[in-house]
Amino acid sequence: MLTKQDILEEFNEEVPATRKMLERTPFDKLDFKPNAEVKMFTLEQLAFMVASMPGWFLGIIKDDSIELTTYKRPPKPKDAKELAKSFDEGVKAVQEALSAMDDEFLKKSWALKMNGKVLMEASRGATLRQTINHLVHHRAQLGVYLKMLGVPHPAVYGASGDEQ
Repeated sequence: MLTKQDILEEFNEEVPATRKMLERTPFDKLDFKPNAEVKMFTLEQLAFMVASMPGWFLGIIKDDSIELTTYKRPPKPKDAKELAKSFDEGVKAVQEALSAMDDEFLKKSWALKMNGKVLMEASRGATLRQTINHLVHHRAQLGVYLKMLGVPHPAVYGASGDEQ
């Protein structure tokens, strides 16, 4: 059975590397996009999304669903330091919320909606775990963007060639 401790440990394992990526985001290159011809995020969109993802976890924990058409996004930070700080604040709130719940809560249903239509429905535990994977996916994209911009890639799951 999936426990809150499982989710908390997995979430906490991904926080340091995510923070390192956000700290290295060059704010003078926010409109960078690897390929203008392909539908892709700008560096700004991607970094701001990664930094705000702790809010997604809170929405899954605190609400029975999220309606994408009315979901409020946090204000845009002015620099990398503020970007990392907003991420840290979100992480702390997630850690507190996860610690306060009981394991049975993870079995309760949660839904993602758009214009009232259910796009996805699953248990909160499965949704939280999937959101951790989603965070890791977008952090990896951010790492590629940073690498393309010549920003040294931080160590994530082991040593980084850029930091040796």
